[in-house]
This record gives sequence, C-alpha cells and structure tokens, in this order.
Amino acid sequence: MVIVTKLLLGGTLRKYLWSLRPKCLDLHVAVGFALDIARAMECLHSHGIIHRDLKPDNLILTQDRKTIKLADFVGFALDIARAMEFLHSRGIIHRDLKPDNLIFTQDRKTIKLADFGSVAPRVYTDTTRLNSFN
Repeated sequence: MVIVTKLLLGGTLRKYLWSLRPKCLDLHVAVGFALDIARAMECLHSHGIIHRDLKPDNLILTQDRKTIKLADFVGFALDIARAMEFLHSRGIIHRDLKPDNLIFTQDRKTIKLADFGSVAPRVYTDTTRLNSFN
C-alpha cells in the first residue's frame, strides 16, 4: 500500500516549537493550530478512523507556518493490511484487492467489501423492486 500526500515544507510542530526557544508560540497562532488539529481529528472520527499516534512529530506545518496538517497514518495502514490478510486467509477476498474497496463500519469491528459484486445486487433489487434473486 502506498499513501500519497501533499509536500509540506514547514517541518514538524516539535521542531518549530524548539526553534522558537526561548520565546513561546503566539497565543493566536496556538489557538489556530489547536483548531486545525481538532478539525482533523473530527474529520477522521466522522469516518470511523482513529489516528492512534497524535504527537508533535506527526503534526506538519505548511510552508507559511500558519496551518497544521495531521500526518503518519501507519497505524491505520497496518489495520487495513491486517484486515485484508485476514479476509484473504479465509478465502473471502483476493490478495490483490485494493484497500479502497474496503469500508469499515462506524464501530470499526466490521468490514464491508465495496466492489461491483456488492453494488450489483443492490442495483438489481432497486431497479426491479425485487427483494431477492429467487
């Protein structure tokens, strides 16, 4: 699996805070960063994703150092890899199925396959108004 992201040239929050010493971060900038982080976490959680490694080294600044972006989704990528390996070992999916074809439910305990095989029956029943293939 490969995750492609934007190139962020502002460095990590940790390095930026160290570079300011002995000064402190301006209060308005700190509040803006806190809001960026809260919005990122809210977005992730609304999609059933838990970051699991939130720390200053995983918070990257934009080049103008006015915005923070959340980085390092290795934990989530490992969850997907483990889920795919489990499903493959049970003969449920092919090893080469793309991760974007998996949908995690809100409780993160169930995985649904989002491929043509799962969409086709829904289209059939919706267009024919039948509840089954019987």
